Amino acid sequence: MSVKKIDVLMSSGRITLRSDESPEYLQKLASYVDQKITDLKAKNLSASVDERRRSLFIALNLADDYFKLKDRYTAQDVENSELVKEKTELQAMNDKLQKENAALAEQIRNLKTDYKHVQKLLDDFDNRNSKVVDEVDDEKIIPLTAQDKRKVAK
Repeated sequence: MSVKKIDVLMSSGRITLRSDESPEYLQKLASYVDQKITDLKAKNLSASVDERRRSLFIALNLADDYFKLKDRYTAQDVENSELVKEKTELQAMNDKLQKENAALAEQIRNLKTDYKHVQKLLDDFDNRNSKVVDEVDDEKIIPLTAQDKRKVAK
């Protein structure tokens, strides 16, 4: 941007400034300083002090505002850094939990497959057992006597 002459309004009158800033921004600055002057007058300090001291009080007020804002900015910057660090930690924790979740989902799928396999084995066993019971009922198989059981045990 190029340096331009810009008029701003203050309670003391129109002031011409040279700047590359926008007219709106410079008017905002002028209004802020004007408000500081008005605040100082409201405290009845301006009548009892010379122009040099009045300017000094205004400058100190502006410096006070500046340093308070700078401290707030610094505190927010520190808080922001902490939040960024916490976000990074939470993202890492989320990634870890997603991997654990995927592993658990795989285990569940495997258990379901195993369950189906065991259920099929049980069904097959029940079918064979039913056939054996049917054969015993049909007397195709003769139960062992106590003497036969002792022979088998030896």
